[in-house]
Amino acid sequence: MHFASDVLHYTWRTNHATKKGLACVTDQAAQLFPNQIQFNTDDHPDLYSVESPDAIEPSGEGAFRIYRYASGGSSAGIAYKGNYRTVVLGFPFETVLTEEQRVELISHIMKFFNN
Repeated sequence: MHFASDVLHYTWRTNHATKKGLACVTDQAAQLFPNQIQFNTDDHPDLYSVESPDAIEPSGEGAFRIYRYASGGSSAGIAYKGNYRTVVLGFPFETVLTEEQRVELISHIMKFFNN
């Protein structure tokens, strides 16, 4: 079994997917997740820099793309809805730029898990 593809329902494509820290929601996920997520790719006094965010793709039935990187268009996040649910991002959650965005994103993820 391949844990990432069989359990988390994503396939890794590449690192260095973008140099800009912006992910935009897909049409399919627009009702479920925030419109944009900004994460740190520069020097920041409180957050480490994401030097090589991953591009990931949905894997298997029930998996779908929730975010694309604004530059390049590769997939920045996926969700899976089946017997259980997963959300996987190609960048670390803790690098989301503002507390407000982190709260909004985790709130939407928790709603997705509970519906």
